[in-house]
Amino acid sequence: MAYTNFTNCTQEQYEEIIYSQNDTNRIRLWFNNVELVDADEYCESLTGTNRMLPNDGSKRFTLENFVAKEYDLTLRDIPSNFTIADQVKISIGTIVDDTDEDNPVYEDVPIGIFNIQNEPISDNGRLTLN
Repeated sequence: MAYTNFTNCTQEQYEEIIYSQNDTNRIRLWFNNVELVDADEYCESLTGTNRMLPNDGSKRFTLENFVAKEYDLTLRDIPSNFTIADQVKISIGTIVDDTDEDNPVYEDVPIGIFNIQNEPISDNGRLTLN
């Protein structure tokens, strides 16, 4: 499939592009507004889960009854001078124009800004954040 600008595509085209697991996608990470350059080289996995917060049984929307997203992020071989902070901003990008092979154009879709809840787990060059 040819790359598509997201402003002029169907939902099926959007889903095919953004959820494909190939090299047309990249991840961008910021820790307290400092970007981890070339984050897709360090990102081993990003796993999301839904968690339903308590519902009081009412039919109106409150902050007590919505679905929250939780992510586990595993990084490998990050630069030793890079500091992991208490907040991470995640965005996923997909190539929308690859006519210039050295500088493809990406369109980034923000996933969200998340607080790192637990102490990062370090194991054999891997760092897991959740």
